[in-house]
This record gives sequence, C-alpha cells and structure tokens, in this order.
Amino acid sequence: MVFYSNPHGSVGYGERFARDLHLRWGIPDTNDIMKALRLLKNRRYIDNKRMGVMGGSYVGFMTNWIIGHSNQFKVAVTMRSVVNMLSFFSSDFGFALAREFKGPWWEKHNFKFYWDMSPLKYVTKIKTPLLIIHSEQDHRCPISQGEELYVIDGVFSDENGDYPAGTYIRNPPGSRHKPFTREGCELFVKLDQFQAGDTEHVVICPEDQQWRPGIGNLRVLPLHSFEGENTALVLWPENEVFQPHTHWGGEEIMVIKGRFIDEYGEYPSGSWLRSPHLSKHFPRVEEETLILVKVGHLPVID
Repeated sequence: MVFYSNPHGSVGYGERFARDLHLRWGIPDTNDIMKALRLLKNRRYIDNKRMGVMGGSYVGFMTNWIIGHSNQFKVAVTMRSVVNMLSFFSSDFGFALAREFKGPWWEKHNFKFYWDMSPLKYVTKIKTPLLIIHSEQDHRCPISQGEELYVIDGVFSDENGDYPAGTYIRNPPGSRHKPFTREGCELFVKLDQFQAGDTEHVVICPEDQQWRPGIGNLRVLPLHSFEGENTALVLWPENEVFQPHTHWGGEEIMVIKGRFIDEYGEYPSGSWLRSPHLSKHFPRVEEETLILVKVGHLPVID
C-alpha cells in the first residue's frame, strides 16, 4: 500500500495553508505526516513493523528530516534531497532562501538558524536504514561537493574495495564512486565541507593506522590536514583529564566509543558536538573513549 498525504505547505487549502512552512521547514508538515501515520496504524491490513518513507526534492528533505526526528519507519529512501541549508545556497534556488528564511546565513547571525533547519545536523540520531538516490545534473538539489566519512560498524564497500569499521575516507569534490554494503553498515558522513583547493583523496584502514602520543596520556591518529584544518582520531584512556582550551576556528566531535565529558554535560557513544569559533571547554573522561575530532574549519566570526 502507498499512502500520499497533503500536509501544510502543499496546495489545495489556500495561501495561508501553503505558506505555513515559512521559517519552519519540516515542522508543521512533519506533524501532519505523523498524524496520518497514526491513522494508518489503526488499519488492520497495515503491518506497523514494515512501514517505509520516501520522497524526492523537498520530500527528500522531509524524508531526511523525519528519520532524524523519529525511528518509526523500517526503511527510508531519499531522492534528490537537501541535507544542508548552508550549502544549498549553491543551488539554482539559493537566491530564494534569503526571502524564505531570515536573510543570507552569513548575515544577522543567521548561521545557527540555517544549521538548525538542516537535516544534516540530526544525522547522529538516524537509526533507520536509508537509501540515497541522486542525479548528477540536478541543479536544484546538487550533489554535495565532496564527502568525508568514518565507518562506525559493519563493512562499507565501493567498486575500489571493502572498508571495515574504523576506516576513514575522504572523497574530494569531483570524485565519484558506487557505494554499497552487503550486510549493512553504520557510517558517520560529512558532506560539502571541503575548502577550495583541498583535493586529497584519503583512505586509512585500521591496518594502516599509525597512532602517535598526544598531550598527557592521549593517543592520536592524524587523518587529514589542510590550511589550519585538522582531522584526527583521539583515544582517551580511563580517567584522563585534558587541559582547558579555546577552539580557534571551532571544533566538531563525534563520540565513537565510551563517554566524553566536559563542564556542560556528558556525551555517550553516538553523540555529536559542534563548538563554534573561540568557544571553550574543559574535557575529561571516566572510561576509555574514542572520538573523531575536526578543528579549525568553522567560520571565524568576530
């Protein structure tokens, strides 16, 4: 059975209904879709454990948004979708975003608003298996310029080989591959965050890793560096306390194993932290913890 709804933002119920998404993409329409889902679940011929969600273009955005905020679907398919509102400015629709939202993301402190509206922000909450389909000549929802990924669990594959858990991969802008997995895998993926001129292709498998001593008792595995931007794996031993520090150019952390702690909270495995330029914290751990960390790549805003 295929169910298609007519949520807020669509046509047929007047201009006010259609414009209700202004400044809040994915919110009123998600509420409508989830209400419809509850109705469907009451039908005796519906298998509640085998429901899927799919869509293209804006509905691809909706698919990404829904599985980042709900685990009710067994599987999802997103086609020609939007994942990052910041990079969406590079599309042929980018000029309209300033009118749809609160002006350009680089003005009036709008960066946080655009990021909050991006499905990519909620990628660490996704538990639903997702098939991604895109079109190379789609100028409305363009393929992101480069990808960076870390294999958390399982085996990820493409036409060049198999990449087990613990593998780090960078595919620069303009590169291509045909990704697949035979038995399933869990990935942490970052899209469209390459600086101009950063064209290095990197694959570091577990057997190729060369760990180095870090500050204190930390162990560090450098993964990539480019013009002040650095990515590394950092292994924290039990009860390690790091020094208080300031993030020049910001910092992003993915907690792969264990529990990361600072004065603002505790972050278990699967947590993603994003600290802006000149933010500060005093990190520590109580158990052995592995993090993927990237520094020096976020906007330097006075």
